[in-house]
Amino acid sequence: VILPHRETFQAAGAGAVGLGARDAAACSRLTPRIYGDAVDDPLDPARFAPVRYGAWWRGRKAARYLAGVIAALRAAPPGLIEIHNRPVYLPALRAAFPRTPLLLYVHNDPRSMRGLREPRRRRRVLQMADAVVCVSERVRGRLLEMGVAPSLRGRLNVILNGVDSAALRPAAEKAREVVYVG
Repeated sequence: VILPHRETFQAAGAGAVGLGARDAAACSRLTPRIYGDAVDDPLDPARFAPVRYGAWWRGRKAARYLAGVIAALRAAPPGLIEIHNRPVYLPALRAAFPRTPLLLYVHNDPRSMRGLREPRRRRRVLQMADAVVCVSERVRGRLLEMGVAPSLRGRLNVILNGVDSAALRPAAEKAREVVYVG
């Protein structure tokens, strides 16, 4: 499981992507490794692998992060690579691991994501992915609205984010309050 560059994988500052990856890994029958930026107190220390950035000459920090991910994966080749919210990682990962299945997990509106915005790049990325998981029908619908070749539509799947209903219990009695944020 590859988290996006700069995704915080600890309780202080964790986002939906990191929390979702942690929860999915905890429920998995497999033992996935979660690769991400180093943090002081990872959400799941047993599964977390902090990424050591590639050399400075590899360019921007995001490119050095991806080089570090690839180096870590080469040290322990996986059976599946799950990329969260970074379609731009697919070309480098496909080149580095041509026979390993690649799963792209899309959490946000694809219209704003590098690698999916432009039709040519979108087609290329979707051809490289063995499957694409969208966190909602809305996200999948946005991808389809953008124009996905009929031959690639079968790769688009929806898996809703889970919710721990034990942690989110409504109050026994509803308070008569109105909250407005604007």
